[in-house]
Amino acid sequence: MDQRNVMMSSAGIAYFTLLAVFPAATAGVAMSLFIITPEQFESIKFSLAGYMPSEMAEILSASLSSQSARTNSNLWFALIGIVLAILGASGAMQNTMRALNTIHQVSEKRSLAKIYWLGFVLTLGVIALVGSVGLLLLLSFERLTNWGVDTWIAFILVGLRWLVIICLIHVMIGMLFKYGPSRSRAGRTHVTRGTVIATGLWLGITAAFFAYVQYLPFFAHSYSVFAGIIALMIWFQLGSMAILVGALLDKSSAQ
Repeated sequence: MDQRNVMMSSAGIAYFTLLAVFPAATAGVAMSLFIITPEQFESIKFSLAGYMPSEMAEILSASLSSQSARTNSNLWFALIGIVLAILGASGAMQNTMRALNTIHQVSEKRSLAKIYWLGFVLTLGVIALVGSVGLLLLLSFERLTNWGVDTWIAFILVGLRWLVIICLIHVMIGMLFKYGPSRSRAGRTHVTRGTVIATGLWLGITAAFFAYVQYLPFFAHSYSVFAGIIALMIWFQLGSMAILVGALLDKSSAQ
């Protein structure tokens, strides 16, 4: 797979990922309002938005706020959102699996049912990862100290939180590399040179791009009201490219 194919494959993955974001937000809001109050939801929303550039945070916050205002049909919004989110995320996963097959130069030998089942399971893994990371991000230093946790313990827990997030991302990438391509999994582990580099690239790209969007104002001026959507799309594509580059390095190592 050459550079052009990596970019095209990552663009397809980013497109379907973007399609899954807003239905997933709808489902998350609808389900959360069954167990927490709207005031608690607003606090959680602003806590999570603090980790994103303002343009991305604004569009996600607007989506979450519009859904939280519709309290009469939360069950239906949850069900519809879950279905649409899984369909979008499954499309992204199918594109990822095809790209991994191309990288490893293998043809698809699995049955259609197995492909869709495996894609569904990996999609649920990604959704679980996103949910786990979201919950861990809520464990901020201020929130822990407000709960009565000692200052030094809260400081340690916040540091461990980031370590756990990195480990979760690495495990998910390892699962993609092991189960995504149609090849023998005998002797393959979740920790390889490619998975480590892919994880590091993804984290580095995320940090650099968030800083770029947040601190260079001409990004928002260039894209105007579309800045949030464009930022999400670019982030998804850059993150997908990082994962595919890691897979390419895995293949070169195997050779």
